Amino acid sequence: MGWPGLFKDRPHRPEPQVFDHACLAAFLVAIGIIALLIISAAWLQAAGRDDPATDRAEASSSALDHCRTKGTAAGDDPTCRAAWAQARRAFFQGPEVSP
Repeated sequence: MGWPGLFKDRPHRPEPQVFDHACLAAFLVAIGIIALLIISAAWLQAAGRDDPATDRAEASSSALDHCRTKGTAAGDDPTCRAAWAQARRAFFQGPEVSP
């Protein structure tokens, strides 16, 4: 009995597959989707900064902060009265308030 006959009765075992192309493709698709989500979130956040309604809200907020620091003297200030009226309109009508 020689070497060829020694291994003849054992079943042939294929080499284990170390690199799976389907797994690599799924991984790359997942990475692409994650990158797309991150880029779109950054784009939406940057687009929200240029909103004029946000600028008006920040201006009105700074006016309200100024009036808050004046204390009771703010009740006689026409600038504070206008800021308070604007804040009331913004609260009850929503974000589309004319200045």
